[in-house]
Amino acid sequence: MVWGGDADCAHEWGANERTPWANRVPGPNGANKNPTETRPRPKTTGPFCTRCGAWRGQLGLEPDPYLFIENLVEIFAHVHRVLHEDGVLWLNMGDCYSTQKGQVGNSPGGGAQGVRWRRERGANGNLTAPNRMKIEGYKPKDLLGLPWMLAFALRQWGWYLRCDCIWDKPNPMPESVRDRPTRSHEYLFLLTKSERYFYDCDAIAEPSCAAANRPQRAAAERIAREKSLTPDHLAALRAVGVSDAGQAKHLQSGSGRNAEETQRLADEAKAALNGYSREFLIAEKRNARSVWSIPTKPCGEAHFAVMAEELARRCILSGCPENGVVLDPFAGSGTSGLVAQKYNRRAILCDSNPDYIEIQRKRLNVAQGVLFS
Repeated sequence: MVWGGDADCAHEWGANERTPWANRVPGPNGANKNPTETRPRPKTTGPFCTRCGAWRGQLGLEPDPYLFIENLVEIFAHVHRVLHEDGVLWLNMGDCYSTQKGQVGNSPGGGAQGVRWRRERGANGNLTAPNRMKIEGYKPKDLLGLPWMLAFALRQWGWYLRCDCIWDKPNPMPESVRDRPTRSHEYLFLLTKSERYFYDCDAIAEPSCAAANRPQRAAAERIAREKSLTPDHLAALRAVGVSDAGQAKHLQSGSGRNAEETQRLADEAKAALNGYSREFLIAEKRNARSVWSIPTKPCGEAHFAVMAEELARRCILSGCPENGVVLDPFAGSGTSGLVAQKYNRRAILCDSNPDYIEIQRKRLNVAQGVLFS
């Protein structure tokens, strides 16, 4: 595949240096600015076009991480183009290290989705020995910081960077290191196309520890059982509140007044619970925090870095309305499509590997040629 450059150019391959950000997709404000232009420009080897600076190769096998980030920004520029005005982008990306000699090493735990700058393809198309090219700007053993490089580049291109989340993995891939902690997390970024966007916080709300762990709550629940209070009593209590202010939307009658039946049930609940009625007014759920502890689960047909279904569920339910469309340009084994099916969303899945596309069809039970590219 050809990246950047001039689409009408009769490419001549073999240049050792490239023209940075040559004819890339401009951002929403029309500016064609290189999001990585402040980074060191490494001396790289071809294949670059001697005329327009385009690069020919497979995504993830770029000669340096800066070009990899630029190519990803170009992909997400096309995602931005087709995304609904109030749509959101959940972006998950792992990281990797510079090696002892300053080369770029393989991603720990497969988190960078197969990004390997240490290898390049030989004449027969097979992976050959590691490429010993040193990457400028990195010292030996440096963490590259790819997720944040991409997040900042996307923000500079025109995306809104709204939140960074931590995917905490209780069962991470083992690492044979003794001079740093074992990495057990990946970053998850929430980016949006517009300042105002769809986000359903209730869909992924978490249980509230304040409500569940209070000893007063246990006493209130015991009294409610002894007094035979029904769920309708507790619903009316929550609707009316301690001060009888009339906060229930679907239980009100008239302008700001509680329905008579609602008020009656609330009064009975208050009399039965006495001072414990407030315990049922503490929210049982809270807004989702930014650290998500989700274990990985293997998929026998796919690679070892399969996205966890719970991770996909939170992203899809919060960012896509029911009957909406989920677009995954790096679908892999199709977990995002599987979760979209479960929760009444449609999905468009893309992947460059035909083996993974076949896995997607099997997991989703979809006929050949339907929603796959």
